Amino acid sequence: MELTPSLQIVLDKASCEKQWTVSCYILGKQLKCPGFKNACIDLLITNFKISHNLFNSIAGLNPFAIELVFNNTESACALQRLVADNAIYLYAYYPKSSIDEDMREDYRREFMLQMANAGVRLARSGFPVTASWNKPRTVYHE
Repeated sequence: MELTPSLQIVLDKASCEKQWTVSCYILGKQLKCPGFKNACIDLLITNFKISHNLFNSIAGLNPFAIELVFNNTESACALQRLVADNAIYLYAYYPKSSIDEDMREDYRREFMLQMANAGVRLARSGFPVTASWNKPRTVYHE
């Protein structure tokens, strides 16, 4: 699918919004405000769903946003689980996707660890891979 300039602007704007939402989640962590963090999670889930419905694919986070997540949050926190679950969904249903080579190696390792943990959770649950927007949002709330 070739992107028109206007479609590229929409995709760039969505990517920026997700990145700012990640930054807001990190602010909520620093302020010790779980309600604010949960609102950020809800906004990200909505953004992922809209991206999927509009483009029939899932738009994940860009490498910079993933680095923000794994550099500024504790291991296996709600946001890391959300990112990993969406990545599992992405690679399960869109296998031509790959982890961006621009991502720093240490973040890529942590990201892959969280994806593996998400895969283990799915295998133990006996359920097929499910998009984050088809799960109760409270699964990702703290």
